[in-house]
Amino acid sequence: MSEKTKQVSSLLLPMHEKPLVVPNVSVAEIIPFRSPESLQEAPGWHLGSIEWRNTKVSVISFDLANEKTEKDNVSAARIAIFNDVLKQEGMKFFAVVIQGIPRLLKVNNDEITEEEVDKGPLELMHVKVMGEHAIIPNVAKIQQLMLSCG
Repeated sequence: MSEKTKQVSSLLLPMHEKPLVVPNVSVAEIIPFRSPESLQEAPGWHLGSIEWRNTKVSVISFDLANEKTEKDNVSAARIAIFNDVLKQEGMKFFAVVIQGIPRLLKVNNDEITEEEVDKGPLELMHVKVMGEHAIIPNVAKIQQLMLSCG
């Protein structure tokens, strides 16, 4: 009996080093970069907040929060608005700065393999998907980190 191959609609979100690969349903929208309104006493990775669809959304630098030293290049940047995965009251969305235009992918089980490399604190795993090296982020951990900031 053969197992049916599961296909997941995904987005490849460009970053400085390796792109992030996430299920398409986890991202509400990709918008042009705009400077977030800074928050006092926030960690360096918490860039502030933006107004999006009449909602205040916190914006982070994934690279800085993931203990990478690379600062975001805003000339090519976009903002990925993520849906709430933890179903926390008061946080329906959060945002991550990305470095360009995402690509849609249809990922099958047999087209993705895990790579054995050291992971950052916000990474579930490093993978090779359809010939490209990528990172599967721990979206729940990113959201928890943002909630701990207030």
